[in-house]
Amino acid sequence: MKDLILVVADKNMHFALRGALNRPEALGIRPITVEFLVHPGRDGGVRKGGAELLALKRSAASYDQGPEGIF
Repeated sequence: MKDLILVVADKNMHFALRGALNRPEALGIRPITVEFLVHPGRDGGVRKGGAELLALKRSAASYDQGPEGIF
């Protein structure tokens, strides 16, 4: 199971977010597993169909508050 699933508009956003999320200590978060979905419709596709795309992946992600009740 993934901690986070993100729908992004293009590869540029994918690599920017992946670079940031691969440095959890710099963000002050625990290490997380991430899946990126690059929408073929780009910006408009994410705006119009991003929620539906994520709904298909709902069972692939988990939510855990962690030991202190926060991320």
